[in-house]
Amino acid sequence: MAIFIPDLNLEYFAVPKNACTTIKHAIFELENQRQFENYKRCGKTIDIHKVYPSRPFSASIVQPSSSPQSSTTSFGVYRDPIKRFLSAYSNRV
Repeated sequence: MAIFIPDLNLEYFAVPKNACTTIKHAIFELENQRQFENYKRCGKTIDIHKVYPSRPFSASIVQPSSSPQSSTTSFGVYRDPIKRFLSAYSNRV
């Protein structure tokens, strides 16, 4: 699902394991002028992924995001899967 910030005309398509958490934190700061901190609601911890959930792309296609205009900047981040695997492996060894 896309995250849409109307004030900035910015739309982000979250892709897990591709700087998703970092970008969601930055978007939260842009919208709220403060850093996000996990909190508890009804005994459950609410993290940034509960605030901005990611959904499969097929669900995003069926339910389009907020009505973006032609002046909206849309983006997503893609990492080469081989480089990502090697990076994760080299961090652990």
